[in-house]
Amino acid sequence: MKSVSVFLTLLLFVGLRAAAVEVTATPGGLAALVSDPATVTELKVAGTVDASDLFFVDSEMTQLRTLDLSAATVAAYSGERLRGYTNYAAGEIPARTFAGNAMTKVVLPAAPVTLADGAFAGSGLTSLSLTPSVKATGLGVFSGCPALAEASTGGATLGTYIFAACPELTEVSLEGNTTLPEGIFEDCAALATVRGSEALVSIGAKAFDGCAALGDFTFGAALASIGDRAFASTGLTAADMTACRSLRRMGSWVFADCHSLEAAFLPSGLTAIGKGTFFDCTSLREASFPAIDIADYTFKDAPLSENAEKLIPQGVTTIGDYALKGADEVSVLKLPSTLESIGDGAMEGMTGLTLITAEELGSVPALGQDVWSGVDQHGVELRVAEQMGTSFASAPQWQDFRINAVSTAVPGTVAESSLRARFDGMSLMVRSSGTDIASVTLYDLAGNVLMTVPCGSDELVADTSHLGGNIFIVRVVLADGRDAALKMLR
Repeated sequence: MKSVSVFLTLLLFVGLRAAAVEVTATPGGLAALVSDPATVTELKVAGTVDASDLFFVDSEMTQLRTLDLSAATVAAYSGERLRGYTNYAAGEIPARTFAGNAMTKVVLPAAPVTLADGAFAGSGLTSLSLTPSVKATGLGVFSGCPALAEASTGGATLGTYIFAACPELTEVSLEGNTTLPEGIFEDCAALATVRGSEALVSIGAKAFDGCAALGDFTFGAALASIGDRAFASTGLTAADMTACRSLRRMGSWVFADCHSLEAAFLPSGLTAIGKGTFFDCTSLREASFPAIDIADYTFKDAPLSENAEKLIPQGVTTIGDYALKGADEVSVLKLPSTLESIGDGAMEGMTGLTLITAEELGSVPALGQDVWSGVDQHGVELRVAEQMGTSFASAPQWQDFRINAVSTAVPGTVAESSLRARFDGMSLMVRSSGTDIASVTLYDLAGNVLMTVPCGSDELVADTSHLGGNIFIVRVVLADGRDAALKMLR
């Protein structure tokens, strides 16, 4: 029994020694330093290795779970053909070296090192911390790692699609990085937390495309560029970009298919956007938009029920094709004086529309094909300037609305400078400077008296909630006998 016990102790001792190995290597010499590679679970390498050593680790150390190369450098390789090539560059972990490897942890060299295409793609890594010495410039270096849960970019140089399609990646830190390349986190469906985003200057195309769990993101003042589909199909509930003072241009489809997005606020300094910025954002009810042209499909199928009448600001000249198609919760739409054209099907399916206020327009905007398809135009009031009534009534597509030509006098300003009047909701407010008001009378457009309110002071407030319509002739009689009249909108 004693001899058996000693034998097991020795076996356990040998096994432990084999499980965790530290070596100082020279190029091509690693295999000679590890006597039983299939039993090694932890390997720390100092000195210098080359491609042959790295390939040996990948193919022969089948139980390896931790690889520490922090004290190692990578030399060039030239010789016998390995994995299809006879030469490998110095300072580089070759393409697909550890692709699909079962290791769960890697510590990369402290010395400068480049990671080629797919160097660790599909590997068993569970966490990752990069440093500024790492140039992970290959395509998809860590893509498709099924167990990778957290990563820190740490100021490393990052390549395209580096973490794409890592299904368990839930948390990332971008501290030290200001630029995100194309597709860096594409289809990382579990990604919910992104730290350090406030320092970003550039976000590449498809950077977060398909990150369904990403419900919150901080847009910082330094941000100057956003690529196509950068946040498409994410779980964002709000996109507040008002702090992005340097942002001038955005790509196409940036927030397309974000079905949880409820509010979006673009920066005032933005000068251009691509197509479909909020395409198919079916929960988007509130948005603020700068004075730039609205591109094709920008708000297609977004409800836009909150503050929609202020959606198109002064300065907008063009509303693109299908830009507001399907915005069926919009009831009031205001068109600015700068509007020149509206594209094909731009307002198609806006079935909730009841009023278009267009009094500021001095010319009839050109229309594409089927702009108002599906809209009951005869049930929608188109309010235009008095002098523009005939022009709209004779213009194709516009003529089908219930056109109401109204006075374009400044609302609430009576001809005499000493007298001012305005509507505050349903209350008519009149004020006189110097002379008391004797009475105020409201007429409809046919000249019928609707109400007369006596006064006797320099200020009057009258409730008009019981009166129908929104257009009135208001006559103000002063105590000295003078009077003034104005056509007013409520």
